Amino acid sequence: MKHSRLAGFLTVFMAATFSAQAQQATPQSDGPKFPVGFILSRTPNIDGVYDPNEWTLFDTQSAGDAAISTYASWDTQNVYFAIKGPKLTSAIVYIDAKMDGVLNGADNYQITVTPLGADSVVDTKVYNSMAATPAAALTKAVMGAVVASTTTSEGTFIELAIPKRGLLLEKLEPNTKLAVSGGVTLAGTPAVAVPADPRAKMQILSMMDQMVSQNSLVSLDLRVKDRTVVPGQTLSLDFAAKNISGQPLVYKNYTIGGDPRIADLTNFLRVRGGTMAVKDGIKLGFSTDLPDTMPLGAYTMVSEMNLADGQSAQLLSSFEVVELLDLSLNTGSGPVTVVTERKIVVKIKNNKNKSVEGIVRLILPDALQTGLDKQQQSFRIQMEDGRETVEFKLTPKQTVAVGEYPVKAEIEAESFKKTLTDAILVGKK
Repeated sequence: MKHSRLAGFLTVFMAATFSAQAQQATPQSDGPKFPVGFILSRTPNIDGVYDPNEWTLFDTQSAGDAAISTYASWDTQNVYFAIKGPKLTSAIVYIDAKMDGVLNGADNYQITVTPLGADSVVDTKVYNSMAATPAAALTKAVMGAVVASTTTSEGTFIELAIPKRGLLLEKLEPNTKLAVSGGVTLAGTPAVAVPADPRAKMQILSMMDQMVSQNSLVSLDLRVKDRTVVPGQTLSLDFAAKNISGQPLVYKNYTIGGDPRIADLTNFLRVRGGTMAVKDGIKLGFSTDLPDTMPLGAYTMVSEMNLADGQSAQLLSSFEVVELLDLSLNTGSGPVTVVTERKIVVKIKNNKNKSVEGIVRLILPDALQTGLDKQQQSFRIQMEDGRETVEFKLTPKQTVAVGEYPVKAEIEAESFKKTLTDAILVGKK
């Protein structure tokens, strides 16, 4: 187990209580219940294998003696959906991405998955309910969606990843809202659709980076100081609990640690029990050093307080591990003619909370390499979210033949290494 780096103190305080906008609640397991209508930021593996630590349940429907459950997740790049039920032959999802009119306009989609299994295919279409004829309501959409599904003797599980660009969304962040509905076709003869018309059950989902279970005894808060981190960075959090029961509250213990997917990669804290006076609470600082090999994606830190009466309160707080640098390579538009200068640009954004230094190396075919003003340049970005533009000037020699040539940019900083590829066209003078 990793050595814990933490400091804490017990104090009286006024905690900011998480505001649950929904009155209903749904269990994520057999334990605490969470508000309906919210989806937590987590990056699932799209492998067709169900893992409850990757998903937020938002809808359950009956299908005879079985249940059909629909889940969602999100991170800064994708929205994810999953359906779990008895043996199925197809699934369908409707999405209104911008919430500007249910199933009306270019930001509304019908996504169909069939057949199910290793050969699953995603069919994505723009759905416009206001089209003059039903045949014109659907037009092909290119979304870059990825699907995985498995069917066993116990039933079918389907996972779907949809890039934000496919939904015409500039960014995904807390409080982004989507209207969503899903349906399936049950295996058997005759085939049965559940529900009969999913479009009649559109639900509004709100993206969250923190969710707290519903209870009337204690409020919990777990603030991640920097929700976007890079491998090797320290993740720092502030934990708080407050007695809202109206009487002294006895608790057995409370814990802080990573969700089961990353439990072996983060610190774990267990604090033995005690008693909180009315309106009193606990404050505690907690940190964990993420390994350099930390996998990319959104994960959750979990805080749980077990009460003496057998009840428990749980809070899930998300953070996302991203690459050290965001990079892009631009070789310009159109052909470049010989003895004419062309700028090749590498843009770099620092995602670390400290300065970063590195190099950019441009690699071209021999015919073009001699036309570069520089083969390699260094860069330094002082702060998180800081940006740097590295420019190379290419002037093809008179002897360069007309044609398309590959371009590679190698970027190195600390233990980070990445190669970007593009092409450049040399035309006639």
